[in-house]
Amino acid sequence: MTAPSSPSSKRTFPPAPKSADKVSLKRRSFLRNCLSGSAGLFSLVYGSPLSGAPKNTPKIDPPKGRASIKVLGTTQDGGVPQIGCDCPNCRRARQDPKHKRLIVSLALLDLSADQAFLVDASPDIRPQLDMIHKTLDPRTSGSKNPLNGIILTHAHIGHYTGLIFFGYEALSAQNLPVFCSEKMAAFLRSNG
Repeated sequence: MTAPSSPSSKRTFPPAPKSADKVSLKRRSFLRNCLSGSAGLFSLVYGSPLSGAPKNTPKIDPPKGRASIKVLGTTQDGGVPQIGCDCPNCRRARQDPKHKRLIVSLALLDLSADQAFLVDASPDIRPQLDMIHKTLDPRTSGSKNPLNGIILTHAHIGHYTGLIFFGYEALSAQNLPVFCSEKMAAFLRSNG
């Protein structure tokens, strides 16, 4: 005997168009490549094998303090407090700055070489770059190229709009590599 179905369980959604499937698969493939590429890069640089390495591969622990992933922000594209929001969390963040949260971003750091790669360039880029420079050699602060590269995961406004601060009117960075999907690169070239 089966339980009666509720009205919400009968909802059906039309299948996504084939072109959307291809875009979604390309995006997933790109993100998977970024993540596995980052893991592979850290693995090669620091000598520790990937989890799929053969069982007889010796495990070599990286020296303490050489590689680090720093969380620079943890909230969605609007930040906390979010513009136009009057929820209790946003009200609390407006009243007490310790409850403010920056938009999601990560720094991949090589501490021995004072190198940093930024994962997503959020609108909160200025305080996020300050956090990176507090971790790295202070002499890198104020550099025209404060990063070794930027990895953009996707095209939501909270993930690429920080790029504007690398332009002529602000930092005026030179030859800063930006890693992204082909579709995102075309968007940036045609709108930058």
